[in-house]
Amino acid sequence: MRRCFLLLSLFAFLNGQAQLLLAEKEWFGLTNYFDAKEIQANKIEAIHIKVEDKKDGEIIRHKGNFLHYEFNKAGQLRQSLKSIPLARKIDTSSYHFAYDAAGRLYKKSEEYGPFHFTYFHFYQDDQLHKEVKIDQSRKQNDSLHIRFFKLEEGEQKRVVHTLNQKKEPFKTTTQEFNQLGLLKKEKTSFRRGRSYELKEYSYHNQKLSLLREERFFVSKKERLKKFFYTENSYREISLFEEGEIVKKRGFTYREDGLIKAVIERNYREKSIRIYHFMYRFLPLQKQ
Repeated sequence: MRRCFLLLSLFAFLNGQAQLLLAEKEWFGLTNYFDAKEIQANKIEAIHIKVEDKKDGEIIRHKGNFLHYEFNKAGQLRQSLKSIPLARKIDTSSYHFAYDAAGRLYKKSEEYGPFHFTYFHFYQDDQLHKEVKIDQSRKQNDSLHIRFFKLEEGEQKRVVHTLNQKKEPFKTTTQEFNQLGLLKKEKTSFRRGRSYELKEYSYHNQKLSLLREERFFVSKKERLKKFFYTENSYREISLFEEGEIVKKRGFTYREDGLIKAVIERNYREKSIRIYHFMYRFLPLQKQ
């Protein structure tokens, strides 16, 4: 059976049993897009992804773009790197992660160009209570923000309030689950203005089949994603905006079931992007 472990753990910092879904922000970024249990089960130490681009009518070009992820023995992401193409060079940005004895993320550092920020997480009753962001690029390590989190849980519902330094709420995220515990609706509302982000999930045979996104900041925008499978693995994902297909992503797999490549067709830009997956595995333990 093929194993598709390219997953993003939603609210994993709040509870260890979070709903797992494919990343819905940037397709690949610096944060943790992987399921630690699958990484550990496959004894993966690192994943390197080479990115190639091709405009219609042109040959495929590799411009040095890459993504790189390294994991600890528990399968948790400990470091990620991403190339940043600039006008005259390619720079690299990085994240570094540290976990406590209970496996909770307590420190995250990000570095890109002259910027260096560190986030510290503090817990109460096994729940995230406070986040402190520090600017380490200055001579004196200034605190940029302090965030507090308040969690409310009910039957098939979870509400996370994000509060500022004065403990005044400025963002609320509400999640609703179906009877099987699958996330069916998530809405993030911002205290200022009427801004919000809404996601609605539909399933077929307990697999995500449809994701509808609605965002309102200056104006309302809608997106739709359709998911197709071969057995238990992703075969294709189609992205629609305002009723028009924008992107289509196809998956190929290695003989051991791990992802070999993701091919993304961009209809608006008339281009193709290919993500090639390369793996480094933990050494075999001597008996």
